[in-house]
Amino acid sequence: MGPRRAFEQRTAEAFAIAVGSGSVWATSYRTDTVTRLDAETGSRIGEPIATGADPKGIAVGMGAVRVANAGDCTLTRIVP
Repeated sequence: MGPRRAFEQRTAEAFAIAVGSGSVWATSYRTDTVTRLDAETGSRIGEPIATGADPKGIAVGMGAVRVANAGDCTLTRIVP
């Protein structure tokens, strides 16, 4: 399976996607997590990262990933 197909399969249920720090970051409102994928291969890096309830927005910059959680009005900060 090529990198594009791997990426498509792993982000099929993503609500929001951001790219940065050499990775693709995808939120999942079903599991309240963020998944980190290798930008070159589409392979998952580590385990999904827990967020607040119902993660909707995601941004990468200034050394961190920030996730806006609509379900509990919180912000999750992830340091790659």
